[in-house]
Amino acid sequence: MTPAILIIRDILLLRRGPQDLPYSTQLLTSTIAACVFAHTLSALSLTAADLGTALASAIFFVLLSLLALFALLSLRRLRNRFVQAGTAFLGCHFVFTLMSIPLGLVIPTKSTPPDQIPAFALVLMPVALGCAIWQLVVNAHILRHSLDIPMWTGVAIVLLWTLIALVVVALSGGPALA
Repeated sequence: MTPAILIIRDILLLRRGPQDLPYSTQLLTSTIAACVFAHTLSALSLTAADLGTALASAIFFVLLSLLALFALLSLRRLRNRFVQAGTAFLGCHFVFTLMSIPLGLVIPTKSTPPDQIPAFALVLMPVALGCAIWQLVVNAHILRHSLDIPMWTGVAIVLLWTLIALVVVALSGGPALA
């Protein structure tokens, strides 16, 4: 495995921070492409979106995420951390997106009467909730290191960020895979 993949793994396990990634715009660009691919695959697998809509949604998500991260880093006058923080955030998002596809295929995404939900889907719902909480903690961990803030502030920012992303996606009519 390449060192960057091992560092992303360690960030996912809260052992390291984004500052441990190399400062590489090429790595950030590769991570952006991988994240767009994974998000597009997820949208195609889990929604009725066509390829154009799924790709546009993926690009929009990545750009919005990077813009929000850049704005936060700019507010703290820490723009020099953008490449590593963006690589960490999108690298971890790539992993969580790939993990969500099999769960999303099994667990109903639309309103389904309880008696029509398969038993194995009910068993996997706590796993999906655990993954969502894990992603929140990992994102807060990345922000904590990138912005030099306490963990609870990182959690609050991630919750607000997620809420804003869901509202923007709902207003744009795109597939809700934030």
